[in-house]
Amino acid sequence: MLNSLLQLKNLLADVSTDLTYYRQIFGSDQNVKVLREFSDWVFANYQQCLINNIYSKLARLLDPKRSCSKDSLSFAYIINTYSLSEDSDIESSLSDIMGRFETSGLKNYRNKVLSHNDAHTVLSGTLCGVSLNDEALDAFLSSLWDLFGLLQYKTGQEGSI
Repeated sequence: MLNSLLQLKNLLADVSTDLTYYRQIFGSDQNVKVLREFSDWVFANYQQCLINNIYSKLARLLDPKRSCSKDSLSFAYIINTYSLSEDSDIESSLSDIMGRFETSGLKNYRNKVLSHNDAHTVLSGTLCGVSLNDEALDAFLSSLWDLFGLLQYKTGQEGSI
């Protein structure tokens, strides 16, 4: 079980690194201007691919414990594995995170764009996006790290991972 918590930490670190990388490349108007002058289409496409990858990684961390008869390494998996689903601190933190996941549009974007070619969305030309500015994205990722820290504490593993 320790390995699953360590792997979850690695997944969080991976998405944090990707976000840092994204900001280093596209975080200033000057960088974007230079890249777009070099090849507007290539770097605009790369920017969209990178942010979609970040969104996808964040969404997967919030997957249910099981999907298609297979376990998903997600917060729900860890919470279930350690029998913490009734813990009020965990419930409160997870509820806040899931609320942000839905209100930001990330859950809908994951379901309709990243994971599926939702027929209605594609055929109707309906735009589906995520409303997370830099501060909101940082707060969302920070809340995931806070939940991870809470899980470490509740499982007695805060010093071992």
